[in-house]
Amino acid sequence: MQCLQDGGAATYNDTAIDLVLQLVKFKRATCPRDEIMVVSFYKEQVFRIKSRFQKEKMGKDKFITVSTVDACQGGAVQIVPRFTPD
Repeated sequence: MQCLQDGGAATYNDTAIDLVLQLVKFKRATCPRDEIMVVSFYKEQVFRIKSRFQKEKMGKDKFITVSTVDACQGGAVQIVPRFTPD
């Protein structure tokens, strides 16, 4: 697991990013029209998840939203995988 430390707090976790990618791929294969929101506490984690989605050709999927906790408040979707970097 690779974590970037910023003042003692982890701001991203590559293992969690891998897991998110696998979960979203699975859900996409079984229910392609369901909306999915991936939520992280950290901007760096959001940036890295979005980057991985781009590499996997999933970045333009209009049913997938990746954002920080602050940015997604008030949103409503059917599935919300949430991971902490620890």
